[in-house]
Amino acid sequence: QDPTMVAVASVTLLSFAWTLVSGSFLLVLVARRGFGFRSPLTLKRSVELVVIETIRAIAATLVRLPFLILPGVFEWIRLTPIPYLVILDSEYQNGHADAVDRARKFFSKNRSRVLLLLIPSVLILLLEISTTSTATDSIPIWEALAQSPLQHAGSIFGFALAHLTCDSFVLSRYQIAMQDKA
Repeated sequence: QDPTMVAVASVTLLSFAWTLVSGSFLLVLVARRGFGFRSPLTLKRSVELVVIETIRAIAATLVRLPFLILPGVFEWIRLTPIPYLVILDSEYQNGHADAVDRARKFFSKNRSRVLLLLIPSVLILLLEISTTSTATDSIPIWEALAQSPLQHAGSIFGFALAHLTCDSFVLSRYQIAMQDKA
């Protein structure tokens, strides 16, 4: 085993876990504080459900990837509403619906809306990948952070703020879509 690969895998896994949990927490917090959405679930339980259902969506996507890339990408697109539906769907919160099934049904009725709402997130992600990959091509990221830990703090904060702003906008659009459904 190459220790460098173990370090990269560990950092990647920790980064993914942190991003998933912190993103879920912020999304639930924005829904409750920013939009005043009321839920019968506690804050902790809401975050847990967003994390669990997001992991289920990732697993459903990864299962399709070995067959062909396109079915995996299509499934990922179909399941992107999951975190928002977990927060906004009272039937799910009361245990009367499955989030994966709800997301697939929501996508089939709102294809254009889901695709349009996916654009800002993908653009921010592509921008983030392009800027971080060019900034760290010369040396590994853990060495760059060890040499100057605050060097990337501005871009990390900036992209976190961009993601939060985008998620808030997307959440508001899903809330409107859910109200249109009712």
